[in-house]
Amino acid sequence: MGNSENPTKQGTRKPAKSGIEKGISVTVRAFGEISECIGNKHLVVQLESGSNIADLLRALFESSKEQISLKGEFNLTDSGIYLVILDGETLTMPQDLELELRDGADFLLIPVIEGG
Repeated sequence: MGNSENPTKQGTRKPAKSGIEKGISVTVRAFGEISECIGNKHLVVQLESGSNIADLLRALFESSKEQISLKGEFNLTDSGIYLVILDGETLTMPQDLELELRDGADFLLIPVIEGG
């Protein structure tokens, strides 16, 4: 993680609402099918100050061609299917959807791989 990451792998999502005077930036790293859905493995999302996990997920998936909702195909509110990690702490979904994000937060979405 540092400044040596390949800038071609990064992207930026603009906030859904215009006219934001003060906001936050959240670094998102997505893996597996989630990265395919949002079109990037590593991006920075700009949100309004006071935004929470649910707001971030809406911003990530609002432009998805597949129109995935918070309770849609990938069921991101079920932490048994996807690991949702904020600043190194595993979140519990859907309980943590209202958790407020800080500027500079590091957010990871990782599919749980099952097999035998």
